[in-house]
Amino acid sequence: MSRELKIRGWKFIGPTTMYAFMQAIGLINDHVEDCVIRTNIERARTDFRRPGLRQDHLVNFMDIIQ
Repeated sequence: MSRELKIRGWKFIGPTTMYAFMQAIGLINDHVEDCVIRTNIERARTDFRRPGLRQDHLVNFMDIIQ
């Protein structure tokens, strides 16, 4: 993932940047088990339906990390 972002012009990609990015797009949910927010996030992730991608999208980050 870091390599792909650098190809696309990012100058520095460190572990903090990558972790924050993964939190922001929903790959990481680091709320404690009994946190009400964790339950809400898990429900939202379960209900989420990925929209169709347009051909002019430059990057699909979910494909980069797989």
